[in-house]
Amino acid sequence: MSLRIPDKKHRVDNRGMVLVTSLLILALLMGAGAGSMVSVQTDLKTSGNLKSAVQSFYLAEAGIEWGKERIMGAATNPPNPAGATKTFASGGFTVSFKDATKLTNLTGSVAVESNGHLASSSSIVQALITKSYGIADASLVLRGNNFNIDFIGRSFLIDGRDYDPSTGDLPAGADARLGLSLASEAARDAVAGELEEDQANNIVGKGGSVPSIGRTNYHSSDELARLAAELCNAPGAVGRVVPPGGTLRISGHTVFGRRGQPEIRCFSGLPGSEERLSVDGNFRGVGAL
Repeated sequence: MSLRIPDKKHRVDNRGMVLVTSLLILALLMGAGAGSMVSVQTDLKTSGNLKSAVQSFYLAEAGIEWGKERIMGAATNPPNPAGATKTFASGGFTVSFKDATKLTNLTGSVAVESNGHLASSSSIVQALITKSYGIADASLVLRGNNFNIDFIGRSFLIDGRDYDPSTGDLPAGADARLGLSLASEAARDAVAGELEEDQANNIVGKGGSVPSIGRTNYHSSDELARLAAELCNAPGAVGRVVPPGGTLRISGHTVFGRRGQPEIRCFSGLPGSEERLSVDGNFRGVGAL
């Protein structure tokens, strides 16, 4: 009889391996799940930040457009309006103006910086805006609250259409301005009411309607006074002064500039006084009056 004793070196005990393997798999799954959650949260946060950044950029762009409106309404050359902050339910913008520069008598530039902000996002947009100061938006411009104008006879033409300066022809499709512009509807109606039918046909220009008279805020009285002062102080400008409390009368055949030699003619009087400018006879010209 023999007794066999197993060799302990070759015995394998598998007890607990299933549990360890299960725990390892569970840990891996939990790690993968946690990583997925972190990745999703990061993606959501990145998307939110990107959305806020885009919206803040659009707010900054809106600030630039607001700045353009302020520059358009500026009465000084160079334009240098005051900055401001505008706040909305979804954010806002802060606009500032700097480096205002007068380029010519009728042009000026200013740098605009707009900071759009939304939550923790912000965007900055900068632009250099150049403003051109047009002399007038009509052939004849009347501003102020107190004036009296009478149209006598029918031998006049107030024409806001754009003629070729070299030939005097009216090009097809050329831009036109008003024949006469005023600062209020009441003033427009008052002037239009003074016109007879044949006289109304002699005021032509933008819009095609007769008479071509319109209300406009293109230039205020202060703006026009400033532009007139700059033009009338320019070399070669011809100025005449209305006598205090009296009448400056221009009669006969008068030429105020020619196509080859346009002129700037200026007539000035005291503000708020009763001076009058009376033009009789025939006159014509090329330039600015």
